[in-house]
Amino acid sequence: MEWYYSVNGQQVGPVSDADLENLVTARVVGQESLVWHAGMPEWQTLRQVKTGAPPSIPAETPRGFCSECGNPYPDSDLMTYGVSHVCVNCKSTFLQRLKQGVPLPFTRRYAGFWIRFLAICIDGLILGVVSLIINLSFGSGFSRMSRINDTGDIGPAILGLFGLAYFINIAIAIGYQAYFLSQHGATPGKMALNLKVIRASDGENPSVGLAIGRYFGYWLDGITLLIGYIIAAFDSEKRALHDYICGTRVVYKS
Repeated sequence: MEWYYSVNGQQVGPVSDADLENLVTARVVGQESLVWHAGMPEWQTLRQVKTGAPPSIPAETPRGFCSECGNPYPDSDLMTYGVSHVCVNCKSTFLQRLKQGVPLPFTRRYAGFWIRFLAICIDGLILGVVSLIINLSFGSGFSRMSRINDTGDIGPAILGLFGLAYFINIAIAIGYQAYFLSQHGATPGKMALNLKVIRASDGENPSVGLAIGRYFGYWLDGITLLIGYIIAAFDSEKRALHDYICGTRVVYKS
């Protein structure tokens, strides 16, 4: 069964039964954390799911969630630090960990310019091999046409084949981005470096449409003499131009 749970008011998941139990053990998900799976009429606390008790928290009641214990609290009872929200019971532990420099839970670590550049190079190498195979296939077609037609009037046909090869390469590149980003949150190049592309609004994988838009955003990065890429080196959240346009971020997987 695939579960979803709420952290800081945001939906996270899906996770398996075993992963959910591990999150409970790690105190990421508490007994009062809201959870849901397909077939449930509405979100309920983990305690209610286990005991079969009816929902006791009205859906319209504004509540936040402690980043430490995962339990829901009124927003007024939570201390906010960056993207973390801490209840009074966990405040002392949180401040102690903060003083010791321990990484905070749910803090996004944005991937910098050079590691993103390396990921693009890996993806470029993969797509380059595919493109080479396609171009060689079309190249053999050019040779056969030249041998068969000795009139020399094969210019339009060759241009047509070049155009077809170009659009096939573009279609493969679009499909590559759309599939891997929407299904896995990362292309193979980013997977190799433990990176992930997320929507800034909710931390989820980009949709197919957003992934395609992000691909064409790369073209704008190139049109701007690569300035669209370079700005990621100076942005506080390491955003390139296509990240600004699409509302995405590239982060390290936790």
